[in-house]
Amino acid sequence: MLPTTGSPSGRARATSSSPPTFPWLTGAQAIHPTGRVFTADSIGSALASRSIGEHLRSMGEITGGPKPFVAADRSRFLQALDAAVVRARKL
Repeated sequence: MLPTTGSPSGRARATSSSPPTFPWLTGAQAIHPTGRVFTADSIGSALASRSIGEHLRSMGEITGGPKPFVAADRSRFLQALDAAVVRARKL
């Protein structure tokens, strides 16, 4: 359930203080484009880093950005995706 706060319109809105949780996604996996599989522990760190980078860019800071996506990244991603599909089919 998304954490919410009241808004002037009377409708609830999501806050950005914590990542949303989706109970119906139990067992879901997140895979980085380079093939790294996120865990429950590492996803929080990745989201925090993303938020910091977004904040710096909004202040006009020039950031280097990610490394270029190469064929090896695509291969690692496809291997991780295949492994995730195999695990999901066993459930």
